[in-house]
Amino acid sequence: MQADKKLEGRILFEDIPSGHEWLTSIMQAMREEKVLYITYQGFGKPIENSFEIE
Repeated sequence: MQADKKLEGRILFEDIPSGHEWLTSIMQAMREEKVLYITYQGFGKPIENSFEIE
């Protein structure tokens, strides 16, 4: 990630051990300027949230 200047400032990290599980795929999509549609449900939360990232 440090060497990837094209994506600098577009990814914010939190110190979560599983946080890097999808990072390679997401970074590749960002390099290719694809829009990703993500659905996320927080632990213990009854409602999921969906959003787009570019």
